Amino acid sequence: MKDLSKTTYITSLNLTQLRELVKSFGWEPYRADQILNWVYKRFVTNFEEMTNLSKEQRRFLSDDYSIHSLELVQKVEGGDSTKFLFKTTDGHILETVLIYERDHLTLCVSSQVGCAVGCTFCATTQDGLVRNLRTEEIIDQFLQVQKHAPQKIRNVVFMGMGEPLANYENVKRAVEIMVSPWGLDLSKRRVSISTSGLVHQLRLMAQDPLMRELNLAVSINAPTQELREKLMPLSKTNTL
Repeated sequence: MKDLSKTTYITSLNLTQLRELVKSFGWEPYRADQILNWVYKRFVTNFEEMTNLSKEQRRFLSDDYSIHSLELVQKVEGGDSTKFLFKTTDGHILETVLIYERDHLTLCVSSQVGCAVGCTFCATTQDGLVRNLRTEEIIDQFLQVQKHAPQKIRNVVFMGMGEPLANYENVKRAVEIMVSPWGLDLSKRRVSISTSGLVHQLRLMAQDPLMRELNLAVSINAPTQELREKLMPLSKTNTL
């Protein structure tokens, strides 16, 4: 049985990286484009479904590479949303929520297991930060929920477990996959980052050609700085 904790996930790579990888196998670079088309446009769950690859190529990928990094352990239906609980390969649980809006679907994704921000009103912070989610774990939330969705998911908001800007590099790589034509091909204006307000990372985001085109929501949560510091201890060093 494949050790998923040591496998390489296709969903951790961008198109350039995957082209270089398949070239190292001695394959034509266009094979990377075919693989990503199967993953992000047809939402296949295994390499055997990639019928424009040879049997040998599919077997090779199946032996050493993976598509999905999360295990769906529970799905809870609500009136206007569905909650999905996933387990990581190291046994941690994370939450993703599909929200049904009038004319579209919005996916609320997690970026960390736990959270270090310490907001007094948030259950996620009670046990502190466990770890950042990797790029493939962020992307896999979308891929797996899409299989259960009644239509194409067009909107994504980083507003689940964790502070997305505290996991900046993995979130940025996931965003690249989400908005690229070879990836999920979402509009940048349909991807939102919800943050408690990490000032340094907000400056990075403002200077980043990719990230600055996204929607940004900063949690205020209080009418005064004094009250905000009580509710969100991080506010003492990240003031309005």
